[in-house]
This record gives sequence, C-alpha cells and structure tokens, in this order.
Amino acid sequence: MKVYFTAAIARSDDVFRRYSDIIDYLKSLHHTVISNIEAPTKDTIDEIPRKNLLDLQAKVEHWIHDCDFMVVDTLTPSVSVGYEISHAMRLRKPVLVFHDTSGPPSLLRFHKNVNLISEQYDPKTFKDAIDQFVRTIEWKSETKFIFLITPDIAAFLDDVVAREKTPKSVYVRKLIEKDMKSQGYHLDI
Repeated sequence: MKVYFTAAIARSDDVFRRYSDIIDYLKSLHHTVISNIEAPTKDTIDEIPRKNLLDLQAKVEHWIHDCDFMVVDTLTPSVSVGYEISHAMRLRKPVLVFHDTSGPPSLLRFHKNVNLISEQYDPKTFKDAIDQFVRTIEWKSETKFIFLITPDIAAFLDDVVAREKTPKSVYVRKLIEKDMKSQGYHLDI
C-alpha cells in the first residue's frame, strides 16, 4: 500500500532518527512510503522561495490524495502537519497519529472519526501500533478470498513467511501483482 508519512521539519538528529525509524519500519512491511522528511539542515522554511513552497504544497496534496493511509508524528507541533491531517480527513483517508505523553494535539483530542487513530509514540511499541493500524485498514478495505491449498503448499508458505517475516496473504498478493504487471494489467498500488 502507499503510505504518506508526515511530521514537523526535523530540528535535531534525534527527531530525524525517530522519523527514519517509522519510515524504515513501514518500508520493511513492503509499503511504498512517500514523505518529504529530510535530514536536519540549517535552512528554515522562511528561506524557501514562494514558488517552491507552492509547488511543495501541491505535491503534498497529491501525495495525500494518492495514499492508502497516512502516518503522522505530532510530537513536535506543526500547523502544516495539522493542515495535512485535516486534508486527509476530508478525503476520508485512514490516519495514524503518534503523539507524546500529553496526548493527541488539542484539536484532535476529542475528535471522533473512525479513520483517525491516535497512539502515544513509544520507541518500543510503535511497530505494534503500526501493525494493528494496518491490519484494521486491510480488514476494512480488502476483499477476502479464501481457497484450499495442499499440505505441501501450506508448508512452503510457512517457510516463506518465516524467512521473509511477512504474512501469507502479502506473499500471495505479491505473486499475483507480479503476474498482473507482466501481463500488462494496471496496478493501483
């Protein structure tokens, strides 16, 4: 699936490392991650020319429109990130918001929407939060397809999932997508 990750512009290496950990974990789950998060620099947003900012805004809105879900780090407050969350909510995109120990951003604290999940960020448990969120999205959006397999195929799948650390359904879906691509079918992933 396509994931849009967003957060406040990193002002320190520690914050950037947290962002990178989230992005790397999403990629390890074989998601396509889109983000404009870059390593901290001395430049500030005020030094970027207006045209470049408008181009970036158009790109961000396009990325949000095209993503299957969004993951947001709100530990560092940002009005721009709030705008992006709002834009995703208008498009009915599922959004996972990581917050600090004080809770979700104030305007999201009591917001009730099935597409918005807030979780406290913890370096030890953020992966579990992402896993649960993705399972919920997959369960809501995918068509279930059940078929019988032989014991040999089941044993092979067990070996593959143990080796690749990926669910059986993801492995089978990738095989089908590979075959679709080789036959010229358009993949909307």
